[in-house]
Amino acid sequence: MTILMLSSTDHAKTPYDEWFPDTAENMILFCPAEKKESYAEKDYLHIEGFTHYMSHPDIEMRALELSRQYHITQVLSISEFDVIRAAKIRALLNLEGQSMISAEAYRDKVLMKQLLQGTSVKTPQFDKALDAANIQQFVTKYGFPVVLKPTDGSGSSDVVIASIQQDIDTFLQTHPDLGNYEIEQFIDGEMYHVDGLVQQGEVKSAYVSHYYNGCLAFKDHQPLASYMLKEDNPLNQVLQQEVTKVIAALPTLPNGSFHAEFFVTPTNDIYFCEIGSRTGGGEIGRTLEHAIGMQLNQMSLYLQTGRADIVDQYTQIQRYGGFILLPPQNATFQGIQHPLNEDWVLFQSLKAVPGQQFGEARLSVDHIMSVVIEGEDEATLISRIDQVIDWYQKAVQWE
Repeated sequence: MTILMLSSTDHAKTPYDEWFPDTAENMILFCPAEKKESYAEKDYLHIEGFTHYMSHPDIEMRALELSRQYHITQVLSISEFDVIRAAKIRALLNLEGQSMISAEAYRDKVLMKQLLQGTSVKTPQFDKALDAANIQQFVTKYGFPVVLKPTDGSGSSDVVIASIQQDIDTFLQTHPDLGNYEIEQFIDGEMYHVDGLVQQGEVKSAYVSHYYNGCLAFKDHQPLASYMLKEDNPLNQVLQQEVTKVIAALPTLPNGSFHAEFFVTPTNDIYFCEIGSRTGGGEIGRTLEHAIGMQLNQMSLYLQTGRADIVDQYTQIQRYGGFILLPPQNATFQGIQHPLNEDWVLFQSLKAVPGQQFGEARLSVDHIMSVVIEGEDEATLISRIDQVIDWYQKAVQWE
């Protein structure tokens, strides 16, 4: 067995040689050129780094060339941006795993909602943006506000909420190419995310969390935060049922992790937002690792390589947690006046040094510091998120 691992991350985030005992004998690693040095050559059968990894045109062909030499039997990935590339290589090599149609369904925000039509899963009204006329027709039919976003985006990148006609006009001026955009009805509700694992096409485990202030909080210079719901919370069971229906309706995801998002309105109507066949971003993975004892990415790869017996030991929630991503300001970071020292802080990471210049956050996951916390219930987690944000506003200095 020879595994081709497509990895946009560095060793610190994805230590494949620690997760698998035999990478030196059977794992080929493709990664960005700038991250290649984080992996030790001796720990892998073969490593190649690619400049402009996300858009490199020859990765598929290189996989075919290496398969003639090493006989690749599995192609794995854990990144949103490698999902379709991995499926394409599997198709070229005639290998098992997530297919192209499944990969596209889990990446294309229009296609996934089209496939859910006719099921009991509620979706916002939606359409491809296509051109200015189609956008105006949609607004005339459904009214303001509307949401415009890339069909294959992540991290809430380039998402626009249009509340008046001027917002549409500005969007059209700044986005001349609408081929990769969708327009959908704005849903006034709280956003939740469901993260978990699929085994042999069926949901194996699912963990429900509530976004503290929504995925677009970064646009108002606010932190992105999330906290887990307790298992006895009524919404927990309802949202697990919804994600099960979504995954059953889409082209089969054989094994792996998923990240789904839903809106819950004040009248408790539930609307599907989107789903990806990968672990959620930010600190979702680390939060769940503290909750169940193992990273979802690691568990996903174990399921894809037939090691379900290991995963079975780590699906039950042992404790509850949440995370906060503290965003940069359009200013110079001057340092932290006093540290965040709380026994309920499980992890914190600072990505800034004094004197470093920052601009405003462009993605929901852009941050200078991440904090993972624990708490016995939702009220405690919310209170601790408030404390972290208050600390950030008082202790982190900008000029």
